[in-house]
Amino acid sequence: MTDQQREVQKLFVANVSAIRGFILTLLPNRDEADDILHEVYLVVMNKADDYELGTKFLSWAFTISRFTIMDQVKRRSTRRMVPLGQDVIELLAESAPDQAYSDEYIKALHQCVDSLAPAAKRVIKLRYNEGLKPSRIAKDLDLSPATIYVSLSKARSLLKKCVSKRLRLGESH
Repeated sequence: MTDQQREVQKLFVANVSAIRGFILTLLPNRDEADDILHEVYLVVMNKADDYELGTKFLSWAFTISRFTIMDQVKRRSTRRMVPLGQDVIELLAESAPDQAYSDEYIKALHQCVDSLAPAAKRVIKLRYNEGLKPSRIAKDLDLSPATIYVSLSKARSLLKKCVSKRLRLGESH
């Protein structure tokens, strides 16, 4: 193992919680996320010589994670349903380098989703767990697409406030 590879390995180990948290935001299934984390580690180590020490390691690792997840989505798309579509993964990943999602963040998010009103929770789960587009949700629930967009917007706003409050008050434990 080269000195460069050792340094990259140390960075990976130091940031594994943040990388795992990022993966969990895109693949809520913990077993799948752990599999992806292992794949990401292998890719990171294979590309260790490409990483420029002193630059943003998490941004680099999150990009590798995103591409690894998208590759898995492509491989699995013909076999079974995937929790999030490739377009959703890309949208979520765009903001990832600015915020590392910790286990506390994920736990707070799940608690906040559980605290939503039943109708809001249903729309959020259909959109993000089932991967349905708002137009499909509207059709399935016999509502207008505008109603679904408004419901999603309000629910996301409530979730953002709830997660921020829980993290600020340390209530995700």
